[in-house]
Amino acid sequence: MKVIVFFTYGISLKDWENSGLIDREVRFYNNLNNQYGIDITFVTYGDSSDHNYTDLIPNIKVVPIYEFTNKHKNSFSRLLNSFFLRKVIINNCNISNAIFKTNQLWGSWLPLLLKVKYKNPFMVRTGYDLLTFKKKENKNYIKIFIYEMLTKISLKYSDIYLVTSEKDQNFLQVTFPKHAKKIKISRNWIDTEKFKSTDFKNKNGIISVGRLERQKNYSYLINSFSNSNHVIDIVGDGSLRHKLQNEISQKNSKINLIGQINNNDLLKMLDTYKYFISSTLYEGNPKAMLEAMSTGCVVVAPNVEGVNEIINGENGLLYDFEKDNLQNIIEDLENRNLESLSKNAITFINDNYSLENALKREVSFYQDFIN
Repeated sequence: MKVIVFFTYGISLKDWENSGLIDREVRFYNNLNNQYGIDITFVTYGDSSDHNYTDLIPNIKVVPIYEFTNKHKNSFSRLLNSFFLRKVIINNCNISNAIFKTNQLWGSWLPLLLKVKYKNPFMVRTGYDLLTFKKKENKNYIKIFIYEMLTKISLKYSDIYLVTSEKDQNFLQVTFPKHAKKIKISRNWIDTEKFKSTDFKNKNGIISVGRLERQKNYSYLINSFSNSNHVIDIVGDGSLRHKLQNEISQKNSKINLIGQINNNDLLKMLDTYKYFISSTLYEGNPKAMLEAMSTGCVVVAPNVEGVNEIINGENGLLYDFEKDNLQNIIEDLENRNLESLSKNAITFINDNYSLENALKREVSFYQDFIN
């Protein structure tokens, strides 16, 4: 069985390394190859330097698009050219009987065009619903129209369309009812065997993880802990770093912007904290929160879309932006027996988000194409 994985438009293996996610991202496909014998090919938007990662993916073929075609300096020209790359794929990938899979919706047009011509099975995978996120980010109507058309066309030509949450599935099924049966849930996974949680009694401190962007709403967190003795470490980077650093100083908050670290180090780091706190405005199926739960952190998160599918009061605590005071919540939790919340969080992840279950689910989707 062969699967050709098309990277998100513009993303290379080098980008995965720079974001600190390469170990996590390749683990899934390495396991598909090692445990189930799936023949994997990565089609990336890198150049020949993407071959430098063969030690991480020894049995996966890499086809970096810009090894075989020029990378236009102008971003619009580069995007336009991406619609005319079928020959690169045909010449460098064995597409016979292969399943085409996208790593995200953005960039799905290349495998979609190949699907239309060669009739290969086509699987679209989305980590979050791009259309919903772009609407919440208040993108202009032209961009919203483009994302809506991309979603609609991908739904039409895909054989299966994977989302990570019930809210995404419900939204797409209501918005595009003609394709409702194609839309399946395949939640994010956690390698529950990779790290074992330390004794909860040895955990201390508060951590948050996320991009320093509007969605994560860190200004709210900074304001909530103004003049507080609670120390919060935030892991992540983004365009709002300078703005948030100024707010931290102005509000006299003991909040540290740690920056970006690789996923393996993040998991080890999470394992030492008692609390994982979030101030996000909306989510898809948040990996960082799931990873925090897998290490036994007590999650304190807002009652918003994408979060309230995960946190249920027994495996973490939900709060209301308008009604609740975060400082008071943390102080009240200090007077409770938190070990049951921690253990419930670990059990919840083991039961619902394990890597092994995700692999079995993925293989079952592939087998449906054959049967």
